[in-house]
Order: sequence, then C-alpha cells, then structure tokens
Amino acid sequence: MCGHRPERVAEHRDKRMIGGENVKVSVWPWQVSVQYQPNSSAPFIQVCGGAIIHRYWIMTAASYDVGVLQEAEVDLMSRSLCNKPEYWNYTVAADMLCVSQFGGGVDGCETNLGGPLNCYIEIEERYFLIGIRVKATSCGQPYRPNVYLKVYSHYYWIERELNNSLH
Repeated sequence: MCGHRPERVAEHRDKRMIGGENVKVSVWPWQVSVQYQPNSSAPFIQVCGGAIIHRYWIMTAASYDVGVLQEAEVDLMSRSLCNKPEYWNYTVAADMLCVSQFGGGVDGCETNLGGPLNCYIEIEERYFLIGIRVKATSCGQPYRPNVYLKVYSHYYWIERELNNSLH
C-alpha cells in the first residue's frame, strides 16, 4: 500500500476543501473516484474517494461524494489530545488517528469521507496509505480534526481478505 508520485507545481485553491489545492489525477495515481451510473442515459455520479491497494481492490469508507481531487498538508495529532472533551470527547478509537492543522483552517469537510491519507516515508522514498477518512461533522473548525481509520491497524485483515478473494 505504497507508491511514488510525480512532483508538480501547486495550483489554485478551491473551496471544496478548506485550505486544499486542486491537483491533477496523475499526482496521486493510486487515488480513485468511485462512481455509479443510475441508468444508461444518466451521467456517472461520484459516490466517494478511495485508494488502489491491489490490482482488483479499492479501499474506501464507502460514503459521500468527494468532488474535485484536492490535497492539503496536515499534521498528525495525538489520540489523547484528539479525545479530550473539547475535541472528540473520547470517541476516537485506538484504530483511528486524528489529522488537522492546529487552530483549524485545513479540512476535507464532510465531502471527503472515504478519502485516503497518504504519508511520505523518507527512508523508503515513497508514499504510504496510512488512513481512510471515516469521521466528519464540521468543516475547518479548530476543535474538530479529521478522523481516519488507521490502515496499518487492519493490515492483516486486509491481507487475509485480499488473499481469500484471489484464490
């Protein structure tokens, strides 16, 4: 669940993600838009975002429309801080992590549920999928960081499901 991406020049910001920037699809080649077509004459409708984890598998939280592909730089927050009463009031489980910019301002809003959180690991010289967005109730608020499911906490389950489906 890792990959390389090309470097590029940042583009103008858009309001679908507070503090985010529009990017071309080629910038995050493992990120996908999950869509469906209600009938043959209707346009495709985007349901959620996801990440390619295998040739035949997409990982997503399977909820909401993610709109335009955007990115933003954020900081990891300790779970103990994220669980304080003024933040998520002890509702962030051990298999979740919180991401934000302290003081608010950068946020994926409710429209980015299911989207991936990628982290560059310098020693490996590549990006790794470390989270899938699972919780959002506000947008850009100082005490409401984004909550992601930790992909690595579920690695063995994911690996088992992949192997079972391919045999």
